Amino acid sequence: MRMPRATGGRTLAWSARAPAVAAFHRREAAISERLPAHAPVPRLLGTYDDGDWIALAFEEIDGRLPAQPWHDDELQRVLETAGPRIGSWSSTGRTRGPEPVL
Repeated sequence: MRMPRATGGRTLAWSARAPAVAAFHRREAAISERLPAHAPVPRLLGTYDDGDWIALAFEEIDGRLPAQPWHDDELQRVLETAGPRIGSWSSTGRTRGPEPVL
């Protein structure tokens, strides 16, 4: 769900109750909370978790999801942008870089 914020900008929120999906969202929230403030990612604005339902709210940013499967030009843009921040990658996987957040 997309909604405007009173302070300006937009919020993108979603929720889940299915156990596997809820677990995925809980992990996403935990990782997002640990990212440094300077990370070039949408900010986690808040969560709701009653043990059954979970909801997450992120700042909405301009952009779109990449095609599935990814197109070479889209992958190249991501690697050029993220590469200096996350290490080097090759077509066979990561070759060097920092450890993951979790």
